[in-house]
Amino acid sequence: MDLALASLLLDLSNLSDEQAEQLVLDKYVDLYLDSGTPPRRIGIRKTHDGSDCLFTESRFTHAFYFRGRLKKNIFSKVRGARVAWIAPIIAGLIDKTECWLVPPKNRSREAQARLWNRLYLLRQMSYVIWLEPGKGNKWWFSSAYVAGRGDVRRYCNAGSLIWAQKTSRD
Repeated sequence: MDLALASLLLDLSNLSDEQAEQLVLDKYVDLYLDSGTPPRRIGIRKTHDGSDCLFTESRFTHAFYFRGRLKKNIFSKVRGARVAWIAPIIAGLIDKTECWLVPPKNRSREAQARLWNRLYLLRQMSYVIWLEPGKGNKWWFSSAYVAGRGDVRRYCNAGSLIWAQKTSRD
């Protein structure tokens, strides 16, 4: 694991699910939300190419929860522990990351051509960050998680690589 990312990983192991959720929410607000009042706070961070990526409070649940068999939404400590990884990866500051344009599911061909999502990928860990297109040169943060290798392969096969951060030689 990249040392910069390892230093940003939150240790949630000794916390209850409720404590971990609150800590991750506080960290998400601190790192990504700059203005507004709950539950409509918003923030802007830059992507690798200088585009704006908008973060909203309402995406917290989508990004850090998963659907379980018995419950609809369960907080994921695994997702939450990586909350601080999102900004440096999309900004292009982490070695061996990639950015792909991937067509969204369940859209017509015409809509797909206009509305492709961005997928930031740290392939060695199968860690993905999804951005959805906004107006102009803006993107909306959607989700971030460790995906299955088959899912990563499927995403990349459907998409196009638009940028890759090579390992620095320093």
